[in-house]
Amino acid sequence: GGQTHYLSVKFKDGVRLDPGDQILLATRFNKSDGSPMVQDNDYSYGAFGKFTPTYKVTLYQNGQLVWGQEPGGTSDPPNRKKSVAADSVSSGDTETPTPTAAPSGLSAQARPNISRNGQPVRFDVKLERPARVSLSLFSLSGELVYQTALSAGAGTNFLDWDTRNRLHEPVASGIYVFVVQADDGSTLLTKTGKVAVLH
Repeated sequence: GGQTHYLSVKFKDGVRLDPGDQILLATRFNKSDGSPMVQDNDYSYGAFGKFTPTYKVTLYQNGQLVWGQEPGGTSDPPNRKKSVAADSVSSGDTETPTPTAAPSGLSAQARPNISRNGQPVRFDVKLERPARVSLSLFSLSGELVYQTALSAGAGTNFLDWDTRNRLHEPVASGIYVFVVQADDGSTLLTKTGKVAVLH
C-alpha cells in the first residue's frame, strides 16, 4: 500500500515470444537530485542477490493480466502454478553436485558442475511428464550467455553445453547461473543453480 509510481515496459507490435522463450530486461533509474530511493514501500523490491522468480512483477497481454500479482492481490494467476528450487556450486573441489530439494515433477543437475579446460557440461533433466524444457545460462552480471530448448518426454533428458556463448566463443572462467524450466502448458516448473568454468 501507499505506492505512487510504477515502471511500465511495453513491446511494439510484432514482438513475439514463443513458449519457452525468455527475455532479459536490464533497467536503471534514479531520482533527479541523485538522493537515495526509499524502497520500504516498493511492492516488487527484493534483496535477492541472484535470479529469483517472483509473482510481484506483472505481465499483461492485450490489456489482460497473464502473469504476476498486482499490489493487494490475493491469489496467483488462474491455471498457472509455479515451483522453484535452487542449488549452488560447492566451494570445494568436488565433481558431484550436492543434491537439493527440487520442485515436484522436475529435477536438474549439471555434470560436472565444475568444468575444466573446455570440458562440456551435461544437464540431466528428469520430468514426471512430457514438457517443453529450456536451458538458459547467465553470467553473474545477468548477461544471457547461452540458451537452448527441446520437447522432452517423461523420464531423464539431456541438454549439453559446450561452455561456449551464443557466438560460439569460449566463455571466460567464472561462475554461471543456469535456469532450467519445464512447461507442460498448465504448470511451469523452474530449477536454478550454478556451474563453474575454469580454464
